[in-house]
Amino acid sequence: MKMIFVHAVRKIGAIYFATILSGGLITYLFTCILQKDNNIQFAPEALPADYLAIFFHNSLIFLIMYIPVIGKIQYFYSVLIIHAYIAVGILNYGAVFTFGRLFHYPIEMLAFCIPIATNQLKKCECIFDKVQLMFLSMLGLVLLLIAAYIENLLR
Repeated sequence: MKMIFVHAVRKIGAIYFATILSGGLITYLFTCILQKDNNIQFAPEALPADYLAIFFHNSLIFLIMYIPVIGKIQYFYSVLIIHAYIAVGILNYGAVFTFGRLFHYPIEMLAFCIPIATNQLKKCECIFDKVQLMFLSMLGLVLLLIAAYIENLLR
């Protein structure tokens, strides 16, 4: 059982690393594409009011990612949208300002990698203990709560 948990942590790390690298590429591509039309603005009225609203929104996405096929689609869609917003932020406010307000980004992405990794481990017929699955799920939710609190502080 301990070996499977170690394998899960490695899988989460690999998915996290791939997400960060592909996210950088997606951000670069969106920056190049959107540079021609720099009139794109953020919609401040669509932002949640406090950190609990951010947490509930992100935890809903987190739980959807546990659904086997729909979860991967939601994951790729979320990564695409997040990095499109980062590209718009870079174009409108500059890279230093945008990345200065994204301290929550690595924590949030790490949390979103957990359901994808556990789904892949279930698919490979690994015996995954329910306690380990609950621990990883709770770890992901705690990470999302921390990220939501940091995101709310940086507004």
